[in-house]
Amino acid sequence: MNKSTPVFEHNTCKGCGGFGHHGDNRCKGCGGSGYQLTKRGFLAAQYLRSLRTDPITDDAKAANLVLALAYQATLMRSGLQRKGAVCEH
Repeated sequence: MNKSTPVFEHNTCKGCGGFGHHGDNRCKGCGGSGYQLTKRGFLAAQYLRSLRTDPITDDAKAANLVLALAYQATLMRSGLQRKGAVCEH
């Protein structure tokens, strides 16, 4: 198993002593990594994760709705219908 060193503040897992397993079972405390983030490291990782995720704004939701309606109108004009739609010819 290739273990990479975490970027954030961490300690060796107390449950498995850094091995990542107990006999044949993966350690539940560290998930098999052999380390656990400290409270400070966990908060830093959580903050970084929040910076990387960008919630969809109302403008993006509106743009998606406009695109969906335009696509539906194009299908109707061309005579194509979505799979599973009932054809009334």
